[in-house]
Amino acid sequence: MTANPKAGYAVWYDGRSGTYKNVGSYIPDFGMLATPSSQTVHQTNDSRNFAINIPAVKLYTDVTTFSGTISPTPATGSIQLEFLGGNTLTSYPNTKYVKAKTVGTVTPTGIYTIVLTGQGSNGTPVHKRTVTVNVTNTVGSTPCEAFTDTKFPPASMFQEYSGTNYWSRNNVSAYGSGTGSAKFDFYNATVGNVQSLVTNNFAAVGTGTYLTFDEAYAPYDGSTFGPDTLQVETSLDFGATWTTLQTLIGNFAGTGELNSAPPTTIAFTPVASQWRPKIYLLPTGTNKVRMKAKSGFGNNLYLDNICVQSLATPAQSNIPVIPEAMFNPVSPFHTRNDTVRIYLARTDFPNIRVDSFKTNIQVNAAVLGTFGLALSGNYYLIANHRNSLLTWSKVGGQSYTRGSSLSFNFIVGSGQAYNNNQKLVYPLNNWYGMYQGDVNRDKIIDGTDVGLIDNDASNFVTGYVVTDLNGDNFVDGTDFLVADNNASDFIIAAEPPGAEPLIAANRESDAPQVFETEQHRMKYEAGMKQKSENPVVQEKKKVSYKEYLEMKRNEYNKIK
Repeated sequence: MTANPKAGYAVWYDGRSGTYKNVGSYIPDFGMLATPSSQTVHQTNDSRNFAINIPAVKLYTDVTTFSGTISPTPATGSIQLEFLGGNTLTSYPNTKYVKAKTVGTVTPTGIYTIVLTGQGSNGTPVHKRTVTVNVTNTVGSTPCEAFTDTKFPPASMFQEYSGTNYWSRNNVSAYGSGTGSAKFDFYNATVGNVQSLVTNNFAAVGTGTYLTFDEAYAPYDGSTFGPDTLQVETSLDFGATWTTLQTLIGNFAGTGELNSAPPTTIAFTPVASQWRPKIYLLPTGTNKVRMKAKSGFGNNLYLDNICVQSLATPAQSNIPVIPEAMFNPVSPFHTRNDTVRIYLARTDFPNIRVDSFKTNIQVNAAVLGTFGLALSGNYYLIANHRNSLLTWSKVGGQSYTRGSSLSFNFIVGSGQAYNNNQKLVYPLNNWYGMYQGDVNRDKIIDGTDVGLIDNDASNFVTGYVVTDLNGDNFVDGTDFLVADNNASDFIIAAEPPGAEPLIAANRESDAPQVFETEQHRMKYEAGMKQKSENPVVQEKKKVSYKEYLEMKRNEYNKIK
C-alpha cells in the first residue's frame, strides 16, 4: 500500500475461485468508460464525437483532467482531439465529450488508436481507456441538426476558432418547438473576431438540394456597433476551398438580412416569434457547409434546424383576388391588370412571412406565381394591393405542399377572407373583392385616406397614382365615393392574433446591469447615450372620418 496527499493505492492477491490474480485499487477513486469503442471518420476535414463517462465515484471529489494520444502518427494530415467545453470535470456522475478531427487529408487510411486518460489534480488516481477511429474515404449522410443533444458542437459539426470560443449551445429553439440552438455571442466577441461552425463531410449533393435553417438576431441599439455578419459558405472538396453562398448582415438601421427582432442594448435572447427561416439552393457537388460568423461587437445570433435536404421544384400557384373598384362582372373581370403581392405567413406565428410573389391580375382575376422559398406546411395567404386593405385568408390557413400547386380563391363565396373582411361586389354569384381606399397603407380606411383622394380629385390628378381606386387613370368622385363609403363604415384590416409584423421592442431590464469587462460597460453606456440623444420621430396624426367631415363642413361654412 502507498499513498500521497490526494489518494492511496493498495495491491492485494485474490485467489478466490482459482483466479490467482493481483488486484490494485485507488481510494478515493472514480470509474471511467469511453464509448463507442470505434467510429468511422472521413480522411479529410471530418470529425466524430466520443463520450468519456464517469458513472460513479468512491469518496472522490477532486477535479478530473482528461488528455489523449493518437497512434500511429499519420504520414500526411493529422488527427486532433478537442475536449468539448474544456478538458475537466468537477461534479459526478458526469460525461465529457471529445471530438476526433481529421485535419487536411489523413493518410494512410485505416485504424488509429486513441488512448484517453483521466486523472486527479496531482496525477492520481489515473485511468486510461482505448477507442479507435477507422479513417476511410467514405462520407456520411447529409446533416439535419436541431441541437437536441446537450453536447456542443454536435456530432455532425465541429468548430473553427482561436482564442476564446464564442459559439455555444443555448436552450432556446426556433419557434419554441425544439430543445436547443447554436448561439454566436456577438455581444461579447471583439470586432473582427471570426469563428465558424462547420458540418462534417457528406455525400456530394445533386441538383435540387437546399440548405435550410432558422435564425434569430437583434442588432445592438447603437449605430457605432456592428454590423455583425454570418457568411454561409460551401465546399466541393471537403473544405480544402470555400465559396461564399450568401452573406447575411445584422444591421442597426433595420435593413439587415439577419434582423429578426428590433435593436436592444441588452444581450439578445429570442422569443418564439422572433425567428426567421432561410433557404438557399446548394451548388451541385457540395459536400460541406460552413457558417462563418464575423463580429461587429453587436448582438447575439442563434441558429437552429440546419439541414441539407433535397426539395421538390416549386409549382405555380393561383390565388385569384380583385380590388373592389376594379371588379368587372364580365370577362376579364377586372378593369386593370394591376399588380398584387401574395404572402405566405405561418399560422402559429402569423408575423413571420416565409415567402411571397408579386404579379399582375390576369384574365378571370387569376393571380399566378411561384412560392420558391416555402417548405411544406400550413400557411395564411395575405393579399397586398397598393390601395386596398391588407386581406388575410380565412381562419386556420391553407395546406401547402412544395412541388404542388396551391389554389385558393379569395373571390368566390363568403368567408374566404379572415373574418369575411371583403366587400360583396357581385351578389348574383356571391363574389367578393378587397376593400379599397387604404391609400396610406395603415390598415384602416379613414378620413386621412378620403382626404388624400379628395385633394387629388380637386386637382384633377391623372395617371397611375395610388388615389385612383378604379384604375381609369383619373382621380375623381368615383374613387372618392368608394373610400368615403368604406370610411363611413369604419372598415379596418382583420388579422389573426400575432399578425403584426413589427415585433415589439425588447424592454430594457430594470435590474442593475452586471458587466463582465470594462469594455462591455462602455458599450452599454454608449448605446444608452445614443438612444437618449436620438429624437423620437412623431407619427403623422391620423384623421378620423368624423374629423374629416368636420373639416369639410368648416371649409364649406367659410365659403358661404
